Amino acid sequence: MLPYWLFLIYYFYGIPMILLYIAIIYVLLKHREIFSSVFYTLVAVFGIQHIVYYIICQYTLRGPTNLWAYQKFFSNLEGFSARLHAFLLFLRISIELNAVSCTIVLALNRCSSVLYPFSHERAWRKLLPFLFGFFILLPIVMYGYINLNKGILLCARRGDELFGCLLSYDHSVTWNGKLSVSGTSRYIYTIVPCVSGVLNCIALGLLYSRKKALKSHKTWRQEINLTVSSFLMFLVHIGYGIMNMIMLNYYINGDLVIPVAFCGIGVPLVFDFAMAVTITSLLVASKPLRRKVFILLLLPWNQRRHTITNSVLASSSVKR
Repeated sequence: MLPYWLFLIYYFYGIPMILLYIAIIYVLLKHREIFSSVFYTLVAVFGIQHIVYYIICQYTLRGPTNLWAYQKFFSNLEGFSARLHAFLLFLRISIELNAVSCTIVLALNRCSSVLYPFSHERAWRKLLPFLFGFFILLPIVMYGYINLNKGILLCARRGDELFGCLLSYDHSVTWNGKLSVSGTSRYIYTIVPCVSGVLNCIALGLLYSRKKALKSHKTWRQEINLTVSSFLMFLVHIGYGIMNMIMLNYYINGDLVIPVAFCGIGVPLVFDFAMAVTITSLLVASKPLRRKVFILLLLPWNQRRHTITNSVLASSSVKR
C-alpha cells in the first residue's frame, strides 16, 4: 500500500490545480460574449468531464492503494456495493475514452478553422448537439456491459505484503468472452491516438502553409495559440494510451503488480499532468482568459483586504 505522505503530495498540488481549472471553465461558460468560439465550448465541456474524472480517480484508482480506504470501502464488495463499484468503473473508463477521443474533435476543429476561417464556426455550432450525443452514446456502446457485472478487487502481493489493489469487474456477463475492457481498449488506444496524431500534424501543417493568407485575419494569432493548445493536449493524452498498452500486456500475462502501480500511480499522474498542461496552454493562449480568471480569483481577496483596512481606519478615527 502507498504511504500516507504520498497522498498529501497528490492533494497539495491537485486541489489548487482543480480549483483553478474550475475557475477557467466558469469563466469560459459565463463570459460567452468573449469566449464564443466552438473550440472554447468543447474545452469547457471536456473540462467538466476532466473534473468529474479527477474526483472519481481519487476513489476508484487511488483508493484501493490506500490502506485506510481499502479497509473502509473496498474490503467487502457485495450486493449493492458491488453494483455501484461496477458503475463507477464504467464511468471512469468512459471518461478516459472521451478524453482521448476529444483530441480528434479538437484537431478537426483546428483544421476547419484554417481551411474555412469564415464559415467553420457556423458549421460546428450545428454539429455540437450531435457531437455531444455521440460522446454520451460511445461509452455506453463500448463499455455499457460493465454495469451488468459486479465490481471486484484484484490485489497484488509482494511476498506476504499487500502491494495494492485495482478495481475491476467479475466478467459474469461478457457474452462468452466476446466483450472485455482489455480487448476493446487495446484497439481503441492504438487507433484513436494514431488518428488524432495525424490530424494534429495536419492542423499544424495547414496553419504554417497558410500563414500568409491568414495573417490578414484579425484572429490569426488566436488561431496559432489554440492550435498549439490542441496539439499539446493530444501529446499528454497519448501518454496514457502508451501506458495503457504496456499495462494490458502485464495484465493479460497475470502480473498484477505493474497494473496496480499503473492504475494507482500512473494513470492519476498522467491525467494530473494532462490537466496542468491544459490549464497552462489555455491561460498562455488567451490574454482575456488570464485577465478574467485573475479577476475572479484575486480581486475578491483584494476587495476584502481593502474593506478590512478601511473599517480598521474608520474605527481608529472614531476613537480619536
